[in-house]
Amino acid sequence: MGQIGINKLSNGNIYLNGVSHFGAFKDVTTPELKAVQVDHNSLGMIGKIEFPVGFDKLNLKISWNGPYPEALIANSDIYNTAYLQIR
Repeated sequence: MGQIGINKLSNGNIYLNGVSHFGAFKDVTTPELKAVQVDHNSLGMIGKIEFPVGFDKLNLKISWNGPYPEALIANSDIYNTAYLQIR
């Protein structure tokens, strides 16, 4: 049986760290998961083997419904992470 993939969400709310209302969005485009593979060739092996080592960069695009200064301030610090919950 196939799985249903969600590529875009419309008209919802975003919460910061799961508790405080962060803002409303018009559209959210979800990131595409892409596995990163690395080739491995060891002594005595005739061929190469590919191993998964993680995921490629994930980019999320949010179209806000209005200007939210709190969103700009919380997301401008590149050294701290923020947990965003989309509903």
